[in-house]
Amino acid sequence: MIKLGLTTLSFVLLASGASTASASDLTEIYELAKNNDGRMAVAQAARNNQQEVVPQAMARMLPTANFNAFTGREEMENKNNATSIDYSDSYDINGYGVNVTQPLFDAEIWYGYKAAKQLENKSSTDLEVAKKQLILRVATSYIEVLRAQNSLVIAKEEERVVKQQLENARKRLKDGLISETDLYEAEAVYDAVKLNRIVAEGEVDLNLENITLLTGKSYTELMDFSRKLPIGFPAPRKLDHWVSKAERKSLSVKAAEFAYEATKSNVDEVKGRHYPKVNLRASYIDSSNNGANYEGNDFDYEYTASNVVINVNIPLYAGGGVSSEVRRSYHVNQEARANLELQKQLARQGAKNYFNKLKVGEHRIEAAEQTIMSSKNAVKSAKKGYEIGIRTLLEVLDAERRFYTAEKIFADAKYDFIINSLKLKLVAGVLEDKDISRLDKYLN
Repeated sequence: MIKLGLTTLSFVLLASGASTASASDLTEIYELAKNNDGRMAVAQAARNNQQEVVPQAMARMLPTANFNAFTGREEMENKNNATSIDYSDSYDINGYGVNVTQPLFDAEIWYGYKAAKQLENKSSTDLEVAKKQLILRVATSYIEVLRAQNSLVIAKEEERVVKQQLENARKRLKDGLISETDLYEAEAVYDAVKLNRIVAEGEVDLNLENITLLTGKSYTELMDFSRKLPIGFPAPRKLDHWVSKAERKSLSVKAAEFAYEATKSNVDEVKGRHYPKVNLRASYIDSSNNGANYEGNDFDYEYTASNVVINVNIPLYAGGGVSSEVRRSYHVNQEARANLELQKQLARQGAKNYFNKLKVGEHRIEAAEQTIMSSKNAVKSAKKGYEIGIRTLLEVLDAERRFYTAEKIFADAKYDFIINSLKLKLVAGVLEDKDISRLDKYLN
């Protein structure tokens, strides 16, 4: 395990003077992002939406009951042409009824419920994916700001040193110690590093804007990591372990598995439209008629009826539509199966890639630290040679630029290692909020 020391000029500057009272830490950014991020809001709404599908599917398996009531008046006239006797009746009609239906066997409804449950599980997993990706996006966006801040510190320091060398060159030109060519070369180098500083300032603003997009809050700078930040592999340092864990615990794989199971149930659901449907139906009616007949006599009748039947409905032919839907659902199922295999392959490949990137990253950090040391010595040597007249000013400036380039390479290697560590955990399904807290401890 490597511990990052403040061996480079940029980290000394950041640790000693760059942070202000307005600087914010990673945990604060993450907590704000959880409540503000648009992608999280979409994932949460999608899950809430899918959760309602399950009780709707369950409702199709439960009894349905209806109550109806009626009232009215009926007038009736009869004419008998043979006897020339006419008569009329009038009476009131009142009543109510209850109907209850309970599905006893309906394969379409049952498999539709199973599909809804699987899709609910998938939506919950999709939400977890969004949460884990938010951790990575917040950490990555934060680190990219630190990368930009660090590059700006390096650019400013390089500009200061080159400007100092340029002013010294102008004095030496007046004294006749160097040629105009040396001065022109120094001015060209200064213009280049000045441009680098302007670009670096733009990169800081651009990356801070990404933080604003996540949190809905503006920032001027963020706290950087301290000298105690450990750089090392997430345990254990075994490729097979991470590949196996990615295959088993990757949330993307789990979501694909739920989607595949849902499509299997969808196939059975559509096939169920070919099968008989059996329903239990019960009804009760109570009605009354009262009024007067054509003879003027009052009457009052009461009528009640109840029945319980088992209804069997056997589909015979639907124009070939159901068969087409079965074939289509099968193709959708095959698509989901292919996607599941793809997600497993991507999980395995992702674990291998990030594991190998971390191995390379360790060597990058070590090599960059060594390059910084050798670049420092090269700068000292160039300056001494320049003072005694055996090295040119351009050689001094080149040595200094190589030193600052090594500084930036070291910082980039450090930040890339942290990001790749989080990506390895994400693809293996073990990235957690605690990873934000662990990094936060080392912010200065």
